[in-house]
Amino acid sequence: MVLAIVASLFVASKRLADKYVNSKLEDLSAAMSEEISQLSISLVEFESGLLDLKNEVRGAATTVSSDAAEPESQPSENAAPSTKTAASTVSQAGKININSASLSQLMTLPGIGQSYATRIIEGRPYSSINDLTRVKGIGPKTLEKIAAQISI
Repeated sequence: MVLAIVASLFVASKRLADKYVNSKLEDLSAAMSEEISQLSISLVEFESGLLDLKNEVRGAATTVSSDAAEPESQPSENAAPSTKTAASTVSQAGKININSASLSQLMTLPGIGQSYATRIIEGRPYSSINDLTRVKGIGPKTLEKIAAQISI
C-alpha cells in the first residue's frame, strides 16, 4: 500500500514538473520570438539606411560629375533660385527622381511598398520612366499610377 502511494506521488510530481517545464519553455519561446521580430525590424531599418546612404553617394557622384561638365553661368536677375543639391531626389515640380530617391521616398508613391522600392533601387539606372516596367511586379497599370509623380 505504501508503495502504491509513493508511486502515485512520483507520477503526480513528474506531471507537475513536466507542466512547469513546458510552461517555462513556452515563455522562453515567446520571448525569443519577440526578440527575433525586433531584430528583423532592426535589420530591415539598417538595410534601408544602407540603401539610402548608397543612393545619396550615387546621387552626389552623379551631380558632381554633371556639375563638372556644365559651364558656369551667371543667373539673370529674374531667374528662380536653384534648388539643386548634392543628392537631389525631388525636382522643383515635386517629382521624385527614380534614379536617386531613397527607399522611403519611393515608398511614398502609390502602390510602391518596401519590396518594389528595393527592386527599383536595385534596377538603377533608368534612362526613361518606361524603364520601370523592367522591375518585377511593376507593369503598365502601376506605371500609369506613378508616372505623374516621378522623373529621371
